[in-house]
Amino acid sequence: MGKKIALLIGVSNYENEKPLPPCVADIALMSDIIEKSGKYDDKLILRDSPKSIDAMEKIRSFFKGHQNSEIDEVFFYYTGHGTQHSDDFLFLFSDFDDSKKNTTSLANSDLDSMLKALNPALTIKVVDACHAGIKYIKEQDSKNDLERILKSSKDSFGHAYFLFSSLGNQSSTALSDYSVFTKSFADSLIGYEGRDVCYVDITKHIADDLNVKKYQTPLFIQQATNTEIFCHVSADLIKKIVDRFNTGDSKNKLNEDNELEQNEQTLEEKLIAVVDSQSKEYCTEAEAQNSFLKLIGNIESYNWNTLSKFYDVIVESKSDYSNITGMKSIAKWLSENNEPYFAKVICDEESYEAKERVSSGIYGSLIDQITPKYETEKEVSWNDRITLNKNEWKIVHSGLKNVDEITTNATNILKDINESIFTELGIEFDIYELKDLV
Repeated sequence: MGKKIALLIGVSNYENEKPLPPCVADIALMSDIIEKSGKYDDKLILRDSPKSIDAMEKIRSFFKGHQNSEIDEVFFYYTGHGTQHSDDFLFLFSDFDDSKKNTTSLANSDLDSMLKALNPALTIKVVDACHAGIKYIKEQDSKNDLERILKSSKDSFGHAYFLFSSLGNQSSTALSDYSVFTKSFADSLIGYEGRDVCYVDITKHIADDLNVKKYQTPLFIQQATNTEIFCHVSADLIKKIVDRFNTGDSKNKLNEDNELEQNEQTLEEKLIAVVDSQSKEYCTEAEAQNSFLKLIGNIESYNWNTLSKFYDVIVESKSDYSNITGMKSIAKWLSENNEPYFAKVICDEESYEAKERVSSGIYGSLIDQITPKYETEKEVSWNDRITLNKNEWKIVHSGLKNVDEITTNATNILKDINESIFTELGIEFDIYELKDLV
């Protein structure tokens, strides 16, 4: 019988990116699950936000040590920042530097090469990865991009399950304790105490999880029989998961004296403390207007660098949203979302077409910048162009009162637009940034 091995990576602290505190709890939770499953013959767990050189040295050594072994299963888990680069996906280490992408990250293609060298009978990837890191927002590539990136993997691996936290036009979110995707993975095991749980059971649970669907749509890619077992769920494993959930390991814990003092508070004092904490997030109309002005100002002042030498960049501030391309998609997203946005979706039935026309007025108790990366135009004559309805949507969340978060979100979105245009033109982003390009 062959070996079963596991590689887990958790990166929460970054030198040049926003920190992701819940990833500390994510990696601890998944490590406990792997440990308590009693399934794996060997495992490498990188939990302390490793730097690229240290991490890659350990990862290569781990895989090299098993190259001459028969591998029944290899399990890979990652929680932290991630980004797409050309046709690849990068898992970012703590010292990730945008100017040194290739040396400060692990490329999905490189990971696949190391996995394929083991010739495993079953390969599992569970990826809870992020890009922007604003309020712990996580992003994955679109379904088509992921399928393209993983196409060679599907052809080369035997049986495989790839579990990704969200589609590329969404964000996968972490709350105050765990990332919702990782927490749902762990929660899926609780109902199987004393039984074997299959990977397909886990994916079905995550797909049905209302806490996940509220924020994102997970992506599952598989080439398997739906009978592959993740582990036997023991009472000890369940207890460990429940204990983790109850203690909330990723929260900022108080010291023992402060915890004792808090426990001794009266019900009235606790209520006042909760109200006081939540009131700090309350935003007045004047503060909201100021936040919107800051957002618009940040967009108008963005430096498009080389792009402006090839294109006329026009920034429009609209009060009428009815002519925005893809408004039906926005209205549909709003109608399906349970968040308390200041928005009203209006459906008008046009009897002569027997179709529904959907429009929306968008105001926002949260700034949800539902912004197309760019719009592609097609020339139909020397002077006429039409806009092709091929929008890619990115959804990010910012509290109306958090001006710094709003401006950072805007900058990240505009940076994505900049990179997307040049990627479509077939120009490497880090190359066209060079001053001697033009």
